Amino acid sequence: MKYELNSIIESSWNDFKKWYDERCESHIKNVVRNKIMSHEKAVHEPWVCWSEKDIVTHLSRMVFERTIDLDIHVEFSLKPENFKNFHRLCELLWGVRKKVGRKRITPDMVVCYDTHDEPLLTVIEAKMYRGQYGRNDFQKGIDKDLETLKGINEVGACHNVYWMVLDDHYWLKKEEISRQMEKDIETFRKNGIRVMYHKSTIKKKFLG
Repeated sequence: MKYELNSIIESSWNDFKKWYDERCESHIKNVVRNKIMSHEKAVHEPWVCWSEKDIVTHLSRMVFERTIDLDIHVEFSLKPENFKNFHRLCELLWGVRKKVGRKRITPDMVVCYDTHDEPLLTVIEAKMYRGQYGRNDFQKGIDKDLETLKGINEVGACHNVYWMVLDDHYWLKKEEISRQMEKDIETFRKNGIRVMYHKSTIKKKFLG
């Protein structure tokens, strides 16, 4: 199942990327055509996904459409106390808490069987590169994602962990941001974390 689920996750992400770009393009064309905004202003508006929660919401919908016997949970705390009836998983999550060194571990998305006492199937953290975030605070969030996914992966509390990155082109002219992002992606991959990355070209297209 885990290999089939990887295919489901990845095909869902591909559909999300296509859906996201098409919808962004439609919104930009609409507001420009109706003279609600200029091209430049429209490009810098947050279309479709206003936050990382939106990414996970739409992605979970696409994953759910492809599954039959799996459950999807968004922003659910992986406290060992929440899994007292699932002894193996409870023990693994105690190990994650010890490894990570904090009590609150709440991934953006968890895919699992609710009726089996076994490791989780998939854990996902999502990140959206957007210009209103301060770089230092944003990097703290990235580091926290890495710490969480690395801990879950190393303890064996999940079959596969993913970091999903949407670059919405808010930082089109800041090359140092792009270079740092590539370094972050490589760091995640080196720690056994699957990375799925989308650098949307729609906004860049409208800037010409």
